[in-house]
Amino acid sequence: MQDICKNESASMQKITEILSHDIKTPIIAQMRSLELVLDGVFGDINAEQREIILQTYESSKFLYKMICELLMCCRYENGETRNIFQKFDFCALVRECIVKNASHTAQKGINIKFISRINSGIIQADKDSMEIAVINLIYDAICRAHNDCEIRIVLQEGKNALTLGVNYECKNMSEEILNQLFEKSLSGIAKYNTIGTDINLSLCKKIAEAHGGSVFSSFAGDNINYGFMVPFCKENF
Repeated sequence: MQDICKNESASMQKITEILSHDIKTPIIAQMRSLELVLDGVFGDINAEQREIILQTYESSKFLYKMICELLMCCRYENGETRNIFQKFDFCALVRECIVKNASHTAQKGINIKFISRINSGIIQADKDSMEIAVINLIYDAICRAHNDCEIRIVLQEGKNALTLGVNYECKNMSEEILNQLFEKSLSGIAKYNTIGTDINLSLCKKIAEAHGGSVFSSFAGDNINYGFMVPFCKENF
């Protein structure tokens, strides 16, 4: 049994090394090269060329983000991540993350409605990792929601914790997919024609759990509701 554990640990370490260097580094180099082309460093390009290069650049950015998040998942699983706790306004962070997802909502004609039901949004947590969790949660909802719909982002407070959830109409999601939303798998990707959304939510779950929180998902009629809960402060773990 000890040998098996050692082998699994060594395999995970190898995967982490591959993601860190063999895959991540070439993607960065490709992005930098495309940026130079778009900036006209190597000469003028016409509109058609710019469109193709820009699409390639955006695809590279997406792949880089996915690799970074998979790498972060591996680090959480290996216990290599250390959170730096600080006090900040979680409600303000959510609003900032909504703005950062604005281009994605515009592409699908989606309306974001933010509902805050809290007295104070001040929490003690790692702000950088919390920002990733919030952005990923909102981005996942945008990917799965139908065009021209409304996504409600609801922030609520309990006795010792805040709960952030997304709610929108989703008639074609099965109970099986719902139960696997926060797992690191490919179960929902083909059905929703998205790439890497399950990695997003898996990382969201790991960040919440690292803060003593948890995730949730449920149906409410034709709507789906899912998100995470985090304590107000480290002492509430």
